[in-house]
Amino acid sequence: HECGDELVNESKFKKCMEIPLSQVPSIPKRYKHKIKDETAFQTIGDLLSHDEPTLELRRMKGVGEKIAQIVIRIVKEYVEEFLS
Repeated sequence: HECGDELVNESKFKKCMEIPLSQVPSIPKRYKHKIKDETAFQTIGDLLSHDEPTLELRRMKGVGEKIAQIVIRIVKEYVEEFLS
């Protein structure tokens, strides 16, 4: 952040963390369904607070390291945009 800029409002951050992953527009639809059905991740907060989100995502059938990292990058970019 820049000196003098207001820090992110706590309620805005909390609201962001409660957004379902199914509502993150850049995640491809086929992966949204897999995440919902094959992982414990339901919200952005679930994914970002997990110790090893890549490993959890890789447990999904047909998802490897690269796709897992892409999904995490998409979510982080969405959070940055939401909070800016």
